[in-house]
Amino acid sequence: MARPVAISSLGHRTVRQGSARAMSVIRRSGLHLIAIVGGGLLMIPFAWAVISSLKPWNEIRILPPTFWPSHFAWSNYPEVWSTQYFSGWVFNSVEISILATIGTVITAALAGFAFARLRFPGRNQIGRASCRERV
Repeated sequence: MARPVAISSLGHRTVRQGSARAMSVIRRSGLHLIAIVGGGLLMIPFAWAVISSLKPWNEIRILPPTFWPSHFAWSNYPEVWSTQYFSGWVFNSVEISILATIGTVITAALAGFAFARLRFPGRNQIGRASCRERV
């Protein structure tokens, strides 16, 4: 009587599995590239603000604007910190940030309760529109 032979596919990959894996790596690499380029584009305004903070006063108002300053004016930072209005600017920024955060949390909590517990006409359409807006 012949013995049954166990066939193991471990360690053996078909051409189809290899090409599927290669396509997965290519797709993932493409998504990473898109994310890196998108992140770089989103960093441009931040870089512009930092570089502009190091420009001398007369270069900030030049038209057309230049990206790099002729020389870096590191003295701009101590000058701002020593001005008498700086504490007021910081207070205004903190106050607006706190009030905006509190308002957003309260509004989101009330909206979440309404969507979770209450049934009203147009609820699904408003919920979908809200989700689309966030994306």
